[in-house]
Amino acid sequence: MGGSGGFLKYHNIQDADILDIGGKESLKGNYNFIKADITKKLPNFDKKFKTIFIMETLEHIKNPLYLMAQVYDLLEDEGICYISIPYTKLDYARKNQKNIYNCHVCRWTEKEILNQMRKVGFIPQIVQKKRRFKNTAFWLPPCWLVLELRKRLSH
Repeated sequence: MGGSGGFLKYHNIQDADILDIGGKESLKGNYNFIKADITKKLPNFDKKFKTIFIMETLEHIKNPLYLMAQVYDLLEDEGICYISIPYTKLDYARKNQKNIYNCHVCRWTEKEILNQMRKVGFIPQIVQKKRRFKNTAFWLPPCWLVLELRKRLSH
């Protein structure tokens, strides 16, 4: 779920698997681009991942918990998944507008996001509200959260 890779470039991450519906982008580095539709079953990987980033993605898909259940299985037991997500209810009055910046099909309140991630099996922790990560290339409007998700190993 790497998009054009701006996050990776900014943090000088040179070795990564990038899953995106667009496929290969023009990034320099040791990137393994995987073209896939994340609204369906994710591709099979021969490994688990130490860190997974899902930025500005979940609010665009109709069943984000299905994706997150698969991410849980792809994450190493001690791994961490970071997600950025809006934490306001979806404004249904604006849902059908032809505005590329109003294309969210799923939103939760902060409490709902935390509860849903717990149901998937994660231990969620709010890393930051409003901005994604301090001193990075990414800034978010006031209604965004960044969550750190760790696997809850005992159920």
